[in-house]
Amino acid sequence: RLYKIGVVQKQSNNTNTNGDDQHGRLAGTTESPITVSSVKAVPLSQAIDSTFDDDSNCRYFTRFKQSSNTIRYVGGTAESLWAYCDGQDVAVPLTQDYVGTSKSPQIYTNKAGQKYLFFLSDRADVDGDRWAPATMNLWAAPLPKLFKMYKNPAKDNMGRPVKLTSISCIDGMSLQEFAIDAAKSNIVLRIGADLHSLSA
Repeated sequence: RLYKIGVVQKQSNNTNTNGDDQHGRLAGTTESPITVSSVKAVPLSQAIDSTFDDDSNCRYFTRFKQSSNTIRYVGGTAESLWAYCDGQDVAVPLTQDYVGTSKSPQIYTNKAGQKYLFFLSDRADVDGDRWAPATMNLWAAPLPKLFKMYKNPAKDNMGRPVKLTSISCIDGMSLQEFAIDAAKSNIVLRIGADLHSLSA
């Protein structure tokens, strides 16, 4: 289950340059500058992780959690991407065109202000029309719009994604997770114990 945690950052009365010490505490105290103001359950009982778009008030999330480490898993509990927008009755599927794994959604905004949904998937484009299980890679698609997702939930609600990496297993290790470097707009990939930077 997901929880929305509200945080408040306290201001220091100290006139030092940054007002806190090397451990992140307020200067002259043992108090953290950040406190939790609220904890609210997100009404998505099968959501594992998510990212939120402030412009549309839509949450893009991974549904289910594959309990084993089986690679190229397909079936009923394969991780898949869904979206839920505030004010709507239900969540809608985004990756129903593929029966394998799609997970770890994150929103990426380019320098032109265009938003994309980045995610991990073990799909491979077979002939431009269908998907087959392969190696885990990083994929991107234009961020789905609210009006399109809820217009006809039975249809594909996300544009056809584009593969951003081409990672064959390195010493038996595949792409496991990624993070967006907000400062430089680069992508950090984790393959095994190693981190790799992908320029925007």
